[in-house]
Amino acid sequence: MYTPMVAPQSPFDSKHKLREFMTISLEGIVDLMNSLAHPKRLEMLISMIGGDNITFKELQGKTELQKSALAHHLSVLTDKSLIEKKEKGIYQITIDGDDLLEKIAHSFLESKLREQQRLERLLQLIGKTSPYINQEVSKMGKEKEILKIVQLPKLRVVSFHAKDSKSPEEEAWSMLENWAKSKGMFNRPDIHQIYGFNNPDPTKEQPLYGYEFWITVNDDFEVESAKTVKTFDGGLYAVMSCSGVENITPTWGKLVERVSESKYKLVKTHQWLEHHVDPHNTDLNTFVLDLYAPITE
Repeated sequence: MYTPMVAPQSPFDSKHKLREFMTISLEGIVDLMNSLAHPKRLEMLISMIGGDNITFKELQGKTELQKSALAHHLSVLTDKSLIEKKEKGIYQITIDGDDLLEKIAHSFLESKLREQQRLERLLQLIGKTSPYINQEVSKMGKEKEILKIVQLPKLRVVSFHAKDSKSPEEEAWSMLENWAKSKGMFNRPDIHQIYGFNNPDPTKEQPLYGYEFWITVNDDFEVESAKTVKTFDGGLYAVMSCSGVENITPTWGKLVERVSESKYKLVKTHQWLEHHVDPHNTDLNTFVLDLYAPITE
């Protein structure tokens, strides 16, 4: 049974703290990155994924390295605690090594997905399409319908809320766009993520409803007193992607079904969310949402 990757909660609650930590730890971080800078060392580490023991002779066969060169690379990886020597001539990846590779793979995949989405947007601007790119995005989406299990950290957000409307999404988005776009926030979706949700939901008796957008800001980001700033405590989520407004409701249904078939349970302790991946893409047929269903184990 497929087990989604769990994204750990970041220990840094602001970019300032992240910058300060990396500045203090710069030498050690560079040293760690250099230990994986050689393709043969990365190849060796990848071959150990899963925790199985591997012998010096097997590594030599995989890498086609001379004994002295292989011994040097193994020494570098051992010194950084990415692998350990179990006994003479036998090696195994460590928890740290396995965890580092998983984070690298996750970041690389997310980066490639954003790259494809940016390229699609550029092609749309000049009136062209790329069947290859569209096919690849579709293929990846089918393989990863549940994108991941995510522990959202505590968030500081600016809220834009439209109420008592037949189209509150458009009204709330207009408020958000007028404020955030001029500040360049739409150009940094990695820092300023946008989440939205019904507030309140429509009912048969009351077709008018509300929609609230949040845009995340760091602790040191100054917000005018006239704007509403909130703190969201975060929580555990199951996430699934969809593209185009017509796919939102069916995808919510698939996500709920997937959760019901897993070890997780839906809860009402934290907010259901729709993450707007690319704020520049407002085309109702192509914009991408990551749907966040609150869960517990």
